[in-house]
Amino acid sequence: MAGKDSAYSAPTPHVAAPPPYTPSPSAPAAIGTSAAAAAAVAAATKRAPPPPPALKPKPKPVNYVVALFDFAAQAEGDLDFKVGDRIEVVERTDSTEDWWTGRLDGRQGVFPGM
Repeated sequence: MAGKDSAYSAPTPHVAAPPPYTPSPSAPAAIGTSAAAAAAVAAATKRAPPPPPALKPKPKPVNYVVALFDFAAQAEGDLDFKVGDRIEVVERTDSTEDWWTGRLDGRQGVFPGM
């Protein structure tokens, strides 16, 4: 059998298998589990997102009326105006017979509803 290649190999002395690996408490985790462990730690320490900010109230739409006639203030607190003036309505009622509160040129006062 000399000179011939064979699948037979010489016997090797019997060597005992090493004991199973058991990590010590200070040993780092295995590579395959470190990512999972890190993800678990991150999930446990991750805080919930903050609540959304409170909604700001929408500003009331600004309403204007255009004066159809001249009006001269008759008492303190009245708002005088001329034909064509654009008056910002601050407070109004459903009736045009009432007095409304308005603002014109930085002045505020009441005027006959239109």
